[in-house]
Amino acid sequence: MKIISLLLLVVFPLFLIGQKQEAFVSMVDKLNKELMQYSKVSPYGEEYISIEEFGFSNRERKELLKEADYDAVLSKNKDSIQQFHMIYYFQDRVLAQLDQLLKHPDFEKNDIAKMISGDELSVVKSADNKLYNFSLDEKTGGTYRSRFSIMHYTDLVIQDSSDLDPYSIFEGDGYNEIFMFDTEEGVKYVLTGNVRGCSYCFETFVQLVSFENNTFNLDFEYAVNNRDWNDGAYYNHETKTINVNYHIDDLSEFCGCDEENQTYFGFDPNESDYIQIRCECKFVFNGNTFELVKDRWEKVEVSDEDE
Repeated sequence: MKIISLLLLVVFPLFLIGQKQEAFVSMVDKLNKELMQYSKVSPYGEEYISIEEFGFSNRERKELLKEADYDAVLSKNKDSIQQFHMIYYFQDRVLAQLDQLLKHPDFEKNDIAKMISGDELSVVKSADNKLYNFSLDEKTGGTYRSRFSIMHYTDLVIQDSSDLDPYSIFEGDGYNEIFMFDTEEGVKYVLTGNVRGCSYCFETFVQLVSFENNTFNLDFEYAVNNRDWNDGAYYNHETKTINVNYHIDDLSEFCGCDEENQTYFGFDPNESDYIQIRCECKFVFNGNTFELVKDRWEKVEVSDEDE
């Protein structure tokens, strides 16, 4: 009896662990299915899409038709539905399922970046597997390519749901990469990203953040917003350097790497001949933060023939 009892004590916890892991994998599979459905909808093209495209069960179809049966969301025969309605529909489902995954006790035991399939949901994370960014195209159809951005830090303790957003220092459109440093002040993270705000509005940004006393701190930030997609602020992790290059335009009429010592040049695209100003900054990580080591600008004569 003692041997049987001992076996039960060992096997039963293992059984529970197996169940929890199976539940996590099942939740990821469900998220991947929602993402696959989301990939079928687009703000471009036909206004309506056939409901058959989604392979809903009878119960799911009935629930959808009941929920969407207003205004002109459904076609006359109720066999097609507006694309934008389905965009919002699957956005809610994707984000709700992701939220459940982030709260799951087995989240840290799995490599979620490798488990997410397709390219609808972008996942970037730090080397210590603690800081994550998930971003999803909002599919608004506009020139502003907005994204849902969800930050997640495994060491953050949510103490009160009524508290201010603990991730408020982060950019709202997500990130392309996350790097990390071990410093005398603790671990710090470099986050880089970009977003297209309009047909010819391009923003690039670099942030340095740290986490202390259950709070995120913004230790450094630099962003460039202008009309030329070749310009911007870019980080090189091998050299631990931020290189900034941009030309004066109507979105960036100032030149200077220090906000307190910027020069205003103005910009008049209607002039037949004008002075184009090229601005250049360089910041190098000094062990704790990024330090300005280069701040210069130069004039370049531009005429109509050169444009």
